[in-house]
Amino acid sequence: MKAFLSFLLLLFSCLFVRAQEEELLQQVLAANAPQTLQASFTMIRHSPMLTENLMSEGEVFLQAPDKICWEVQRPFSRRTVLNGTEASPHRFRMPAAKDFILSSRRTDGVVRLELTPRRKDLQRMFAKIEVNVHPGTLLVQEVRLVGNDGDWTTIRFDHIRTDAAIPQERFNP
Repeated sequence: MKAFLSFLLLLFSCLFVRAQEEELLQQVLAANAPQTLQASFTMIRHSPMLTENLMSEGEVFLQAPDKICWEVQRPFSRRTVLNGTEASPHRFRMPAAKDFILSSRRTDGVVRLELTPRRKDLQRMFAKIEVNVHPGTLLVQEVRLVGNDGDWTTIRFDHIRTDAAIPQERFNP
């Protein structure tokens, strides 16, 4: 009987933790679904084949549902625009939450999400995606894309502004 009660206590604890985790995930998803987003970024790329990490900096502009302008400013200038209107094999589409196995935890005041791809095309690109979220605003601060080959890319976002007007020219190719 004591083992059964211990099992029930463990089961209810796991269900309670899972419910809290699900609520946290829903809050993070809601906070990160603005109509527009602007941020500066620092991107660090690591590969076991390179002797040192590569770093770049720039700005990103998003407009729901499918417009993105990614501007690298350093160490070189490069602009990539996906505006959702042109037929392209690279049309921007954010994967949905259902495309990942999601887990979350709060550590040292930071909310950490881990996304493990479910879809085969995403599994070929990533072993996992780690996301650090600001504990107050629940906005994404950092994303680490972990490849299957030991490569990883970390993108740190700063000066994040949501739901501010973005000139439409920003999304012209």
